[in-house]
Amino acid sequence: MSPMYWALIGLLGLILLGFGLRSFVLGGFQRGGSGDPAEGSPVEVPMAPLQKRAWWGLGIGVVISAALAAVVIAAGPENYSQDRGTRLLTYGIFLAGVVGYLIVIRLTRGGEAASGILLDERDRAILSRALVVSLVTGFLTLTAWAVALTEVYWEARAIPIDVPSFIWWSTFIAALLGREVGILMGYAGWHSHGEG
Repeated sequence: MSPMYWALIGLLGLILLGFGLRSFVLGGFQRGGSGDPAEGSPVEVPMAPLQKRAWWGLGIGVVISAALAAVVIAAGPENYSQDRGTRLLTYGIFLAGVVGYLIVIRLTRGGEAASGILLDERDRAILSRALVVSLVTGFLTLTAWAVALTEVYWEARAIPIDVPSFIWWSTFIAALLGREVGILMGYAGWHSHGEG
């Protein structure tokens, strides 16, 4: 089989994995049946809209990252540079991820506006902390690229023409994933950071 077929099989596998994770994560937080919970049993707390959006963003970011990596690895560095179709496929995957994320933001924002749920102080504090995580993740990604490229291409004194695209994609996706992880960390550990 050609590397492109393996990349497409990997992409389909990641999509199926994403749907499975979505069902597991969201299914575990659905409300139970009617009736009062028994005394002493744990009470299920629904996820905040911002937290749901973070889970969706994290899933989209992981799937897109894996799909891009699979295509580039399957094609190989030389073939990727020479095959315009493969390069256009990676641009399409990246664009599909961005559009998918924007749709998720729009859908979750629309639900908040329709239900009257607004961001409270806790949500705003979590967002500000998540921005710091996002910036640090982006800077660490750029640092890793700078060090790795300097060492690998020291003798050549030039990097391949495709590398700037990889730098841009990986930094964008890493910053997005850092933001979503920061939001989820904020909700998971809020009781240890602040009040109420």
